[in-house]
Amino acid sequence: MAIENYETYTKNILEMIFNNQDIEQLLPYLSKNIKAMGLNTEGVLTYDDIINHLKQYKSNQFTFFIDEFNTNIIYQNDSVCVIEGSFILHMEEYQATTQYFYSIVLKNNQIELLHTSIGNNISHEKEESFS
Repeated sequence: MAIENYETYTKNILEMIFNNQDIEQLLPYLSKNIKAMGLNTEGVLTYDDIINHLKQYKSNQFTFFIDEFNTNIIYQNDSVCVIEGSFILHMEEYQATTQYFYSIVLKNNQIELLHTSIGNNISHEKEESFS
């Protein structure tokens, strides 16, 4: 797979995870050996854990969208690609905007490892001047 396609591929996967899309669309991207860390849980999630977590997560009415997505390919060969980057996650119901950092290991075009961590919450409040 060409390098520029991995960037689009990665963004599509992350948008599927966070944009409340049908889980069935996401399944082909997940390796049965997948491990995930940092998806609003503690510890390491396996394939079944991830599916159950996403089903629970999708059952709410929250709306999310990703902005300012960037990615860096750390390593790539014919079957493995290691990607790191960040994105801004907007949670409309909470009027919250949070920066996330992520690492993804893709093997044969499926996610083997996904790690996300929260960078910071971004405030949209206007500062008032003091006199």
